[in-house]
Amino acid sequence: MVFLTWTIGHDATSHDIYFGPTQPPDFQGNHTGSNYDPPGDLTPGVTYYWQINERNSAGVTPGPQWRFTVLPSSADNPRSALPQSLTLGPVYPNPFNATLTIPFELPHTAEVTLALYDVTGRQVALLVQGSLGAGSHNVQWSSAGYGSGIYFVKLASGKETRTVKVVALK
Repeated sequence: MVFLTWTIGHDATSHDIYFGPTQPPDFQGNHTGSNYDPPGDLTPGVTYYWQINERNSAGVTPGPQWRFTVLPSSADNPRSALPQSLTLGPVYPNPFNATLTIPFELPHTAEVTLALYDVTGRQVALLVQGSLGAGSHNVQWSSAGYGSGIYFVKLASGKETRTVKVVALK
């Protein structure tokens, strides 16, 4: 059973919901709430993608695209499908111009912080902060408003951290 939830933005009046096993996911409709219950049963072993775009009087603000893989419920060892360790990347494209895709995997549900730092060590963007479930995750970051240069993507969970260097070319 899957139930998707999100935080409503300050001026959002509704949300365009995209969900499905293809990338980009299919449009499912526009809702005013902050949750979505996908129809039907999801197929074990299939990766599903979802994205929530906010609507307000100024237009549409695209949200990041997320993904998850449905684990089998009656396999001999369902934990074997989970990642065995905290991983970050490979981040792509690298170097990048406008949008950076940041994949990472968690071996278990955990509190996670994913942030972007410049070469001076200053945090320039907080991409994820909170509890995430075990499995594969995917975050996209738009470099609009940021200059060319070297940045560091840092994933922290518990006492573990992973860092990847990325290059923005404008």
